[in-house]
Amino acid sequence: MNSETAYKAFAHYLIASANNIEYDKMILELEVSESMTRSTCWGYANEVKKSIGKSLPSQLEGELNRAAFFLRSNMLEMTKECIWTIVFTLYPDNKFNISYGYDKPEWLK
Repeated sequence: MNSETAYKAFAHYLIASANNIEYDKMILELEVSESMTRSTCWGYANEVKKSIGKSLPSQLEGELNRAAFFLRSNMLEMTKECIWTIVFTLYPDNKFNISYGYDKPEWLK
């Protein structure tokens, strides 16, 4: 895996979660521990925030986890800092933004 395939996995997961509803942007927030992830998805349509997500095939969940763990390991190797959250924002034109958080989430403390 590389960064590009990780980003594609995030986009694929968001698109599948949206269940064919169009949004101005969709956001995937991942909290990443050493062995598991916790994700939240939402979309914005006309500036209204709506929780999105449905039960997705385990293959998509697996791809999401592999992508998150890859980025976490890659960032640790490159920066020597541990990331605990990943926020991936996808726009209708397939552009995206990604940001990382370095504070450990409460549920992991």
